[in-house]
Amino acid sequence: MDYTNNHATGNPYPPPTHPGYGQPTQPAGYGQPMQPGYGQPHPGYDPNGYPYAAAAPPANYYNPNPYPPPGSGRRRFGSSFVCSFIAGIIIFSIISTVITLMVWFFHRPDWPTFRVDSASASGFNLDMDLSRLNGKLEVDFTVHNPNDKYSVFYEPLKTRMIYKHIPMMYTKTEAFSQGTQNDTTVPVNFVASSLIPPFILGQQSTDKISLDLLATGWIRYRSPSWTTRSYSIRVYCDDIVVRMSPNKTEADALLSGQKTCKVGSNLLIL
Repeated sequence: MDYTNNHATGNPYPPPTHPGYGQPTQPAGYGQPMQPGYGQPHPGYDPNGYPYAAAAPPANYYNPNPYPPPGSGRRRFGSSFVCSFIAGIIIFSIISTVITLMVWFFHRPDWPTFRVDSASASGFNLDMDLSRLNGKLEVDFTVHNPNDKYSVFYEPLKTRMIYKHIPMMYTKTEAFSQGTQNDTTVPVNFVASSLIPPFILGQQSTDKISLDLLATGWIRYRSPSWTTRSYSIRVYCDDIVVRMSPNKTEADALLSGQKTCKVGSNLLIL
């Protein structure tokens, strides 16, 4: 056989390769899909003929930043400090209130007493023609502190004279303090220049007048160790009969005698 030329095709050597000639023959069924009825391949078996390792189990969750973010510790400390501070204030307030109530219950001070001792008038009269109350009237209080452990501080007392339920004269006392078991005289000066309704004026005689006195203000009790809060005080003296004085000379004007007043925080004035 002449291998120099291929007479059949006219091509030089080598001759064309026929199927299956010079090629490795792949076994039947190798690398082909499994036929029905055959078992599934082993997990570590590659159907293309190459073994491979089994898949690794899933790894546990890994936190790339195990430390808290910056500033979170300060925020927690700040919030806990604020909560502790507020709780401390509440506890302190409760304890202080309980102590104050206990001290007040066992050592509760008494109200001071007020008494009208004297009154003097100067030109104090009713002008029947003008339906007007004129003149000056000075009333002296005697204030007594019955407490042996507490002194009393009085803020200025707003004082008014009332005629048949109509306020007629206004004034204000000076602030003053009073020691334990002490009596203090407090003068109250009124200047009258008020109109009186005619139907009330007609019921009044010209030589005397009946007045009511009302004083309101705030007081505090003091001891060597502590001072109480301010308490509202109302002083009411009714039916103070005063002589009318048409002339300008001062004269004793109190006709009803000494009058003891009612004292308290809430007084019903009828």
